[in-house]
Amino acid sequence: MQFIRIDQNSSTIDKGQDFATNEAIPADVRAIIKRSCYDCHSLETKYPWYANVAPVSWWIKGHINEGRKMINFSTWEAYNNDEKSRKLVNSMAYIKPDMMPLPSYVSQHPEAKLSIKDKKILKNWMKEEAEQLNPNLKKD
Repeated sequence: MQFIRIDQNSSTIDKGQDFATNEAIPADVRAIIKRSCYDCHSLETKYPWYANVAPVSWWIKGHINEGRKMINFSTWEAYNNDEKSRKLVNSMAYIKPDMMPLPSYVSQHPEAKLSIKDKKILKNWMKEEAEQLNPNLKKD
């Protein structure tokens, strides 16, 4: 089992596409997302030592692959406005009931836990940004 290794951050990051380099995003929102979301939802994953031990490494990689499929902050600017809006709305649904970050992730990375204040900041910004990107959302 140990001979089958996972790939770790094999893609080159284009900083021009990255969420965190967008100057229009408020600094507090950027900081919260970098701290709590980037490990699984970007190409900048910081793999812990146990990510080199099978089968735990496969489990971790599966979560990361799924996270990047849902939203990848390293390719944020490649999404069109409708995709960005949809991804923000979907993200709000996972943040509110403490589904994200995953409890298993927070147990190993307590700094990633979202406080009530963090959730409020994210929810307000995501809602406003999603509506700005897709004005049809305001009608719903």
